[in-house]
Amino acid sequence: MKFGRSSDQTISVLRKRRFQTYRLLSVLGLVLGLAGCAVPTISAQPGTLLSAVIAKYGQPSYSCKLVDGTSRLIWSTFPNGSANYATQLRADGSVDFFEQVLTDKHFQVLSSGHWSAEQVKCEFGPPFEVTRDGLADKRQVVWSYRYVSNQGLNDLMNIYMGPDGNRVTAYSRSQDYGRGEPEQAAGKSHAKPLPAFL
Repeated sequence: MKFGRSSDQTISVLRKRRFQTYRLLSVLGLVLGLAGCAVPTISAQPGTLLSAVIAKYGQPSYSCKLVDGTSRLIWSTFPNGSANYATQLRADGSVDFFEQVLTDKHFQVLSSGHWSAEQVKCEFGPPFEVTRDGLADKRQVVWSYRYVSNQGLNDLMNIYMGPDGNRVTAYSRSQDYGRGEPEQAAGKSHAKPLPAFL
């Protein structure tokens, strides 16, 4: 009578343990990698002094004057993030509420009125990238903003700024092929560019 494992059984057990170890290390690496890429949500209670916000999150990425004379401040999470947070500065040096401005709903403001390049930057902050698109005399400057769409997909909002880059002529959403999806939207279809001509 023979006790113990055969050499084939021992090799099988060792392979199984090695696979489990690799799988555990892969999951651990993924979790640590995602934690290192985490981009903070920027928020503060209305009435918080700007100096306290800057101490916590750093200087705003962009600031501009609104028609009423108040200042609008925007903190961008680019290049790794997909959110820009905006607030207005009150006369007493405190901030108003913060709003995440890179959303499908907020981009709809572009469908009314005429938008200059400065107004777009003041509304959404600096773009993730600026490119040119089109052929010959139809080429336009395109400002692209990374964001997470309502479907939970990593998308780009492409704002077409005309041949000289001075005013909005159209905008469309497209998939951001430079990033993986934040969540796999099983069973959901993703529409390719959706033009919204002004």
